[in-house]
Amino acid sequence: MNSIIITGSSSGLGKGLSDNLLKKGYDPIVTYNTNPKEIRGNQNAYHLNLASDSSIDAFCSKILTRYSYIDTIVCNAGVDYFHESFDDISIAEWRSVFEIKVFGHFQLIKSLLPVLQESNNPNIIFI
Repeated sequence: MNSIIITGSSSGLGKGLSDNLLKKGYDPIVTYNTNPKEIRGNQNAYHLNLASDSSIDAFCSKILTRYSYIDTIVCNAGVDYFHESFDDISIAEWRSVFEIKVFGHFQLIKSLLPVLQESNNPNIIFI
């Protein structure tokens, strides 16, 4: 069976994707940062803060010791800010978006390359 990691699985698209995969008989590896109660029916749920190098290292260490391969990483986690006007967005908000969605996922993928390379069909999906 395919091994799939979905970051940001406690809400939104990540939650919908992981819930759908569970219904179809898959057992995805899911992550959350702030809402562990929202992840139900999954024994493979891990805390992951993609803005923290130590959190990324701890998560990857667990994955590298428990799994011989990972087929797919769905890079979904992130923070979003909603404003009436583009002028209302601060540079601090924009940096926090990039910290997680770009730099955090980059570090995650780089750290998990050994198990991705063991897959017969590795995939990285960015949302």
